[in-house]
Amino acid sequence: MFTKLYLFLDFDGVLHPEGVGQDLEFCHLENFENLMRHHPQVLIVLSTSWRLSFSLEDLVAFFSIDIKNRIVGATPNLQGLKISRGLRQKECEQWL
Repeated sequence: MFTKLYLFLDFDGVLHPEGVGQDLEFCHLENFENLMRHHPQVLIVLSTSWRLSFSLEDLVAFFSIDIKNRIVGATPNLQGLKISRGLRQKECEQWL
């Protein structure tokens, strides 16, 4: 039996340091993609706050073709629930 593995990906703090300017955005993208190539069984779900401002199509466009093909969606926006703690976790759980 094959178990799917999902990685919930945030951009800020993962693909670039939090709060950097546009010139440094996605400065760690190449490292992330190289790592993911060693783990082809892992599918990617975007859990970044960027999903609230950009379409999934726009976000997927940042990635190389082999990695973008493994992006299977984005977590829902549950900000309307006014949860004080664990919002991102609840969004990931809802997606699952």
